Amino acid sequence: TGATSATRKPRGSATFPKSMKVLQKVLPSDIVLPEPVLSKPSSRAAVWFRAGDLRSRDHCGLQAAATAPNGFLCCYIFESQELARLSSRRMALLQVAVDDLKSQLDRHGILLHVLFAEDAAKTMHDFCEEMKVTDLYVHQDPTDLRVKSLERLHELCSDRQDLLVHMWRAPLRSAA
Repeated sequence: TGATSATRKPRGSATFPKSMKVLQKVLPSDIVLPEPVLSKPSSRAAVWFRAGDLRSRDHCGLQAAATAPNGFLCCYIFESQELARLSSRRMALLQVAVDDLKSQLDRHGILLHVLFAEDAAKTMHDFCEEMKVTDLYVHQDPTDLRVKSLERLHELCSDRQDLLVHMWRAPLRSAA
């Protein structure tokens, strides 16, 4: 009886507070709040995709990087510390998501550099240096447990005048 099971509340599911229901009424399901507009890169750009934002559509960092006069690069880094804390199921889901992003970008002729590292921030910093990147676009996901890697990236880039790191937070989106 599929109709009955679809309407039942699953065990362990949370009920949404009234404020969330109000938000759902204010934001119809077909509305997507706009992403922030990021500044254009000066020469060559890179987008560091992170686990909290593996999309190619409506990605303001990717849109800004695509305007780089000397081209742009895309990168995803599997960090050993992050991998160690993932269950095999979550690791498989992450791999599928990265593969899907790679396919999406491939369809547009964009290569996704997939790297493995002990220190993602240092690896991204070195990648930018080697590839002569002047502007790096990174999404700050408020649910990301790897905030330290973004702090480390800022630390590593603080002495470099030739690399500007653009970070942004995506706005709230209504449920689709």
